[in-house]
Amino acid sequence: MKKRKLLFCFCILLAMLMMLLPADCLAEPENEDNNDSSAELEEELKRLASETDFSSWQAYFDELKASDTAMSEYASVGEFIEYLALGEASIDTGDGIGFIKNLFLPKLRAALAELVTVIALSLLSGLCGIALGDDSGTKQVLMLIISGVSILALVAYFTSIAAEAVNTVSRIGNFCSLAAPVLLGLMTALGCAGTVKVMSPMLVLLSNSILVVLGKIVLPLLIAGGVVVAVNALSDKLKLSRTVKLIQNTVKWLLGLVTTVYIAATSIGGIAAGAADGVSIRTAKYAIDKLIPAVGGMVGSAVDAVIGGGIVLKNAAGVTAILVLAGISLGPVLKLFAGMTALRISAAIAEPFSDNRITQLLDGTADIVSYLFAAVCAACSLLLISIMIIIATGNTLIG
Repeated sequence: MKKRKLLFCFCILLAMLMMLLPADCLAEPENEDNNDSSAELEEELKRLASETDFSSWQAYFDELKASDTAMSEYASVGEFIEYLALGEASIDTGDGIGFIKNLFLPKLRAALAELVTVIALSLLSGLCGIALGDDSGTKQVLMLIISGVSILALVAYFTSIAAEAVNTVSRIGNFCSLAAPVLLGLMTALGCAGTVKVMSPMLVLLSNSILVVLGKIVLPLLIAGGVVVAVNALSDKLKLSRTVKLIQNTVKWLLGLVTTVYIAATSIGGIAAGAADGVSIRTAKYAIDKLIPAVGGMVGSAVDAVIGGGIVLKNAAGVTAILVLAGISLGPVLKLFAGMTALRISAAIAEPFSDNRITQLLDGTADIVSYLFAAVCAACSLLLISIMIIIATGNTLIG
């Protein structure tokens, strides 16, 4: 009995040692069917790219090429999308430090340069307060003059960045109306009718209603808030701080409500419709494969090639749309953020020396600019989320 146990243990040990011995193996030769499928996919992709009209994006793509030399080699946006879909175009995102150095810091320096006058006047008001004492009528007149000039300088700067925000939201809306038909057309070519039914009215709502509300109601409210801030800082007797707070709260609730409702409706509807489309297309492919004698498998492979080419082209077009959106909004967003930062820095510099009205003016304007920044970011984010849902939909139709 003991010998049998030893023999059994020896056999197990021998088997384990044999498993550790190296074994020769041969790789499976490359399947010609895979090469044929890749060729069919590439051919179908090129056909779809040639039949899709991207010319409406060209003006925005030309602006993007002017800011990114890596894209200057592509003559048209359609050519770039085709090369991107084929994997022959690369996107250099760069590093974060270089991005800050090359884009943000110049805008911050420019904003501080435009606020030098206000900072100098704030320091002058502090010197005048020290030199003229507390009860001098001359001091009050001089402070009023300095505050008035500071307000004029600051209003001029605020007007320029507010106009930038209005123009950016308008351009985002225009691009949304141009991008939606192309992206939804590619979705229709994939057979994702359910997703198109959900996303089409949402994108129309975004371009024709939500962005219009941002551009025609929210931004004018903020511009009016900037004017109220200036008047409130100029006059000691006219108190308008509650009015400024009312405008800020109204804008905050409008932005929160619009973004929450739109994101929730688009995300839930897009995910549900995408799942339903996937089931429908897989059912149709199964029916073709099983119910058509002899040639069902060939037809199913052709359908896979069509769907695969459409998916790759849709994703490449979506990525290009995101790049164009970044080209539209990144510069103005950084300018608004730089302006807000410069106003905060100026208020911190002026506070120990200047009259309280100038510091209050700088702080109030910085708050209004922060809401302008939030409004532009909201407009950009809503379109970005819509594009990402379109990119994510239909990617699992093959398999």
